[in-house]
Amino acid sequence: MTYPKTQSESVAFRENFDSVASVLDNGGTPSNGAVIDKSFTGTGNGEVITYANNPLFSNFFSKERSVEVEFTASSVGESIGLIMGKEGGNTGWTIFLSDDTGSAAKLNFFQYFTTTDGKWRTVSAVITYGTRYTLGVTYDSSSTANNPVITLDGVVVSITEVFTPAGTADDDTAQAFKVGNTLATGQSFDGSVYGVSLYFSAKTTEEFLDITEQDTFEEIDDSKFLLSLPLRTYYNDGANLVTDNIGSLGGQVTWGDGSSGATNPTQLSPKGVTTDGTAEYLWEDGTNLDITQLQITGDVTFGGLVRLNSAPALAFATILGQLVEGESLATNVLYQVYVNANATLGYQHEYDSGTNQTNDFTTALSIGSWTSVYLVRDVSALTVDLYVNGEFAEQYVYTNQPAGGTSTQLVMGNNIGFAPDRFAPISIIQPRVGAFAATPTQIKELANRDLRMINN
Repeated sequence: MTYPKTQSESVAFRENFDSVASVLDNGGTPSNGAVIDKSFTGTGNGEVITYANNPLFSNFFSKERSVEVEFTASSVGESIGLIMGKEGGNTGWTIFLSDDTGSAAKLNFFQYFTTTDGKWRTVSAVITYGTRYTLGVTYDSSSTANNPVITLDGVVVSITEVFTPAGTADDDTAQAFKVGNTLATGQSFDGSVYGVSLYFSAKTTEEFLDITEQDTFEEIDDSKFLLSLPLRTYYNDGANLVTDNIGSLGGQVTWGDGSSGATNPTQLSPKGVTTDGTAEYLWEDGTNLDITQLQITGDVTFGGLVRLNSAPALAFATILGQLVEGESLATNVLYQVYVNANATLGYQHEYDSGTNQTNDFTTALSIGSWTSVYLVRDVSALTVDLYVNGEFAEQYVYTNQPAGGTSTQLVMGNNIGFAPDRFAPISIIQPRVGAFAATPTQIKELANRDLRMINN
């Protein structure tokens, strides 16, 4: 089945519980429950993963939008069993289980309103214990006349309105988004959560069916990059703090600012950084990030959302790359994506000590515009494919395989190993590096997701 384009265009948030590191690095803090085999598992005793407040989550259903959760339940757990939601101080929304039959339970959706809260429940006990489900909820709280649409594995289930809402939906900006089991004492379900997605748009039943059949959480999400190579970086406002996707670091590291005279880049919100094309760049020397995990000699996918703010002064201005500190460009450029003075993109990797494969593409970046840029290297085919905004643009056929080597320097916005320095005046959001060759469909999803984020 073709992967549904519309499903991948509107992801506001996605978490795939592949390891403790992934949960920590997306801002969540597991409590008690174990993260095992791509799931967060709780025993009905208050386990929860809490995500710090994020504007993307605030008043999420103020427009017609959808959420999705993949889970297995083994019991309601306590009085009710909360699966996920955004609730506290009588604000927000929740998805939970109730009416335990011993082998099954009913599903509930709850939205707080200023006068009377809205509550909807499935007519029958549709959740059979021990069965894995993909649950979709589509709702719009802007009118009290609206009812949610609840799907299980792409099939709409019958619901009844337990409480009819009145007033306006409460502001939940101050509340955290929580997944796993509990939002309040005595309200924990017993089971496992495998993945969660929040969408900026309303998903159709056909799309939820496609999601179920494709097992979307395994198709191409950011955990694919974590499992392959831990560099999917989120930037926070101020203090040059970076979330690195390596759980042993506790989720945050401070990047060095490189050689003498260099200055820190400007932080962007959301999740971005800007370098000025003179002396600003992000640079990691291995002190805070295990650079040895980033040695790539096989297939590789790397890129992100890039904005070229002005034309570089020189060629080979590095967007993203891994070099050896203090060495010249002719020695140990393990790999890099760069931009030339005429704004065209390029690719380079070392294939022998001091010898590089270099290719200048004809595709140029538009100055001042956000562009999704991905390069995919397939070592069996000896090709490097360039994708722009999710679409195939050009292919480079090389002759010598990458040699790899030991690098002590990961850079964005500059190649400080070359004299004179090769600074790129860029902004970059969510750079990704993975030791696998992504498919065109996967690249399309990544591009759609990132472009949707920046456009919202």
